[in-house]
Amino acid sequence: MIRLLLLLVLALGPTTCGGSAVQEVRGTVGRAVRLKCNTSVSLPVKGVYFQKKNLSGLYEILVNGFYTNSVKDYLLDEYRNRTRVNRTERSLDFWDLKASDEGHYKCFFMPQDTLKDYDTIFHLTITADYSVPTVTMRECSDCGEGALSYELGCSSFGGYPLANLSWTVSEGSNEFLLQEGGSVSTADKHSGVWNVSQTVRLNCTQPTNVSCSVGGVVSPPISICKYELSTLTLYGEGECRNTPSAGC
Repeated sequence: MIRLLLLLVLALGPTTCGGSAVQEVRGTVGRAVRLKCNTSVSLPVKGVYFQKKNLSGLYEILVNGFYTNSVKDYLLDEYRNRTRVNRTERSLDFWDLKASDEGHYKCFFMPQDTLKDYDTIFHLTITADYSVPTVTMRECSDCGEGALSYELGCSSFGGYPLANLSWTVSEGSNEFLLQEGGSVSTADKHSGVWNVSQTVRLNCTQPTNVSCSVGGVVSPPISICKYELSTLTLYGEGECRNTPSAGC
């Protein structure tokens, strides 16, 4: 049945009608969108179905639809319980969205008693907001240089697409942005959202406020280096002491 639908599209390709403009649709991980065929044709409907573009650039992945009868028995498990076609509105309801749902889709609408079909192309963009970054800190002293430093950790979860992690450091009236390499990024196997984390060390020269940002979401600032260097009690080389504010 799926093969029949694909062959039918190829056969009707030269007589396909419809606008060439791609409809931009935005969806959020875990939520729903509706893709609606863009046609004013009022003829009785013989078939409506939606297909996704594959890696070869062909619309060969059947998402849902009907051709005289339902094609539900031929759907991939990926879409079977997350999509529904509305025959009256010639639309596709798509819920519990995942990052992998991002891509190009095409609606094929076939009226009865005609050799023409009508298509609409959609570009579905998926996003998800990152959590407010959590920042941890650990106070360290290196006896070799007599300098105080802080080890800072930042982590944010559940965002898409993958975003860079950056630090904002404010010293007095000066503020600058740090984007260090070495972030750790892992994707959730089911939804495809990203978890991003990083650990850096900053040397103390004066009282400093630090915040972390991932995907445009910024953590509350924390204060470090609040003590005068001359009053510091230094520990053994490489030894760190956890600050109460870090919850250690």
